[in-house]
Amino acid sequence: LFRSLPGSFVHVLFPNRFLPTDVEMFHIQEVMVSKDKGNCTFQKNPSPCVIPQEKESIFHTIFTFFTKSGRKVLKCDKPDTSCLIVNCNLSSLPKEEAHSIDIYMLLNTEVLKKDSSSVIQVV
Repeated sequence: LFRSLPGSFVHVLFPNRFLPTDVEMFHIQEVMVSKDKGNCTFQKNPSPCVIPQEKESIFHTIFTFFTKSGRKVLKCDKPDTSCLIVNCNLSSLPKEEAHSIDIYMLLNTEVLKKDSSSVIQVV
């Protein structure tokens, strides 16, 4: 019988771009593994991409909100340039215990404003 699980390596992938743009949706601030039982690395973007804000009237904002339609599904099936990848090396795990990985990130809301979808689903 196993009393503990050996260490493991975990890849976490997030969709990070609306193709065909190169503007990133997320900017990772910090990644932590519970009880310091591992460490994680990710590609740091020293200067997060920001879309310049347009000065628009309240009427334009309301019109844009109500005319959005459709659904867009964002996913990362394999590592590529549209994905944000977090790699974690976890230490061994005693039986009936769990590790948690907390990822704190910022969302570039300007990217969402530019998209015509009313629902954006990240899977």
